Amino acid sequence: MPQFILDIITARGWSIRYLAELTGLSYSGIRDYLHGQPNRLSQQRVLRIYDMLDLDLTSGLLKPDAVYAWRIEHDTNTLAALNRVLRVMLEVEPYPASSLEENRHDTAFKFAAIPLIGGGVDVLPAPYCVLYWREVTLLIQWALPVRQVRKVSTFHTQDAGGNNSSAMYPELRNLDCAAWADGMDVSNERLCGIQLTPSQLATLKGMEMSGQSLDTKTLDSWISAEPTEDKDWAVTHQNQPAWTWERVLHQLQLRYPHPEQAAKALKLR
Repeated sequence: MPQFILDIITARGWSIRYLAELTGLSYSGIRDYLHGQPNRLSQQRVLRIYDMLDLDLTSGLLKPDAVYAWRIEHDTNTLAALNRVLRVMLEVEPYPASSLEENRHDTAFKFAAIPLIGGGVDVLPAPYCVLYWREVTLLIQWALPVRQVRKVSTFHTQDAGGNNSSAMYPELRNLDCAAWADGMDVSNERLCGIQLTPSQLATLKGMEMSGQSLDTKTLDSWISAEPTEDKDWAVTHQNQPAWTWERVLHQLQLRYPHPEQAAKALKLR
């Protein structure tokens, strides 16, 4: 599954060289393998890549008993790669439908998307999202592009009140293999999803630091809660709050994973 592996690392923002460092394999061997030369890597070395990406060692696909916690940046290449990963899983259909999916009556033949609300800012009110199909589960942490957001067409942008400010947040336009689950929505007019508790948000933040993920039982209990709608979302969207130092800091923390990158972008010395 070379293309599948290439799409996974592309969606996650990894380079082939980084994958080589993680697995201890040669960069040229992985590069050639992922670009259509399967004989460049032995089966034993391919299994090492499967193990690093937590893929099923037999099929090379996502495993049904795992929660894949991925940080996905919103740009054209990463979203297209993520969409191809989802498409492969939809086409293979190796797993039975779960009771959770049957109870929710999700859109057929698409991953159901559940936004997790909390811990975001006005540009990114639902920084986490659960994507699931049958027994396959992804916990996505959306990330603003490092480069200037105004250049990124995959964010939904709308002028507010006729001034220069705008509201920006991820939406599913570029993921035709996913659709909002019943009652869920993140759009100009509506914000509805699972409201994270402070404890849950702290758990997710801790995962970012440790590189660990949730178990399926815990995540299922989270997304089984009743969705919550922000009744003031549309009004707030039309009347953007004034800029404050705290809001500026939040924006920088979302757009740049490291302070050095923010300082460089702001041309600070």
